[in-house]
Amino acid sequence: MDAFVHLYLGHLFGDYVLQNGWIATKKSKSKIVLLIHVLLVVLSHVVFAFGVNFRLYQFLAVLGIGALHYITDMIKIEAGPRGWIGYIIDQTIHVLIIIIFLGAFKDISFWLPTWVSIRFAFSIFNAYLIGILFHIVFNDEGYKRDIIGYIFRAVLPWIGSVWAELAVFAVGLWACGSAYGWKRDMIYSMVTSAALTTIWGVFL
Repeated sequence: MDAFVHLYLGHLFGDYVLQNGWIATKKSKSKIVLLIHVLLVVLSHVVFAFGVNFRLYQFLAVLGIGALHYITDMIKIEAGPRGWIGYIIDQTIHVLIIIIFLGAFKDISFWLPTWVSIRFAFSIFNAYLIGILFHIVFNDEGYKRDIIGYIFRAVLPWIGSVWAELAVFAVGLWACGSAYGWKRDMIYSMVTSAALTTIWGVFL
């Protein structure tokens, strides 16, 4: 479980936080830009998977994750399904790739505490993955980061109180609605992030 959390955080940070607008736009048209994207993902994996007992074979495992990430993105670009279905399939494959390599990281004592990695991963999941998913579902035009929504969705996993989470959700929903208009993708992103965070806090 610990290894998966840290590796998934590495994936989320590399695939979302380190992927700026230029990379997102150009990677489907240039193999060099796609390679830059994958190298950033590999770097992110190394940072978050690093710890005591990190050895050469773990680094090679990360390179394996990166190589399969590159192949997955290439297939998606060339022949993969589009829209939200393609998006979910793509992210599911990346998770399965991590699972394949989990055994190589079982003996590492990670530098980042697991509880921090869990919240950090949940923050990125809320802010980016959910936001992009609902944008794809409800919009045809190019994606623009809703910075206010990112901030509120990312903060939710760090609060630790259901009532406080609901208060932050309400303020975030109002702030996003006021700033961007009451769009369906924004509303569903906020509601889903709040619901998942609340369920996680109550049952896990």
